[in-house]
Amino acid sequence: ANNRVTVSDERVFVGNGANYPGREASLSSTFTLWQSLTFYAQADYRGDHSVYDGTTEFRDRAFGIGEVSEKGAAAYGVDANGEPTEKAVIEYMKRYGPFYTETTGQEVSRRSVDGAYRQTVGTWKLREASVSYRIPSRLVQQYIRARSASFSLTMRNLYTWTNFLGLDPESDQFLSVPQDKRWTMKLTVAF
Repeated sequence: ANNRVTVSDERVFVGNGANYPGREASLSSTFTLWQSLTFYAQADYRGDHSVYDGTTEFRDRAFGIGEVSEKGAAAYGVDANGEPTEKAVIEYMKRYGPFYTETTGQEVSRRSVDGAYRQTVGTWKLREASVSYRIPSRLVQQYIRARSASFSLTMRNLYTWTNFLGLDPESDQFLSVPQDKRWTMKLTVAF
């Protein structure tokens, strides 16, 4: 109200931290065809936890780069006349203030107010998928004189479905990149 953001004088519990989600689940399945072709997939879920997006806060406040620094409140939405909407102004003020305490009305530095960069997150991640083929024994014994051989292709961190607005809800959230996607091919031979 009155172009001021009122913040609590006391610490407030904002939810489970990123390392302690309220809900977790993991689903995995293996499917084999003709006793030699095997498919595997694993998906993980983490939900009901609070993630602090330090990278976005740093970009917004310290560097002043990005759309918000160029457009101000208009970065969060404009009306038909090109003016920031009321909702856009509120979003902007949540990040930039000015901030005042609830009881004393004392001005607070924006460095100590990070509520706009804290999000309640739910995430599904296709963690791993693989396909492996066990080469027929007669071919392995005939051509490479081994007991068995198999070939596999494994893919990790394939896709993430999330409501998180930062880069990756599983990274440490300060100038870090999301987990890398990996493709691994493996040939296993037993003599």
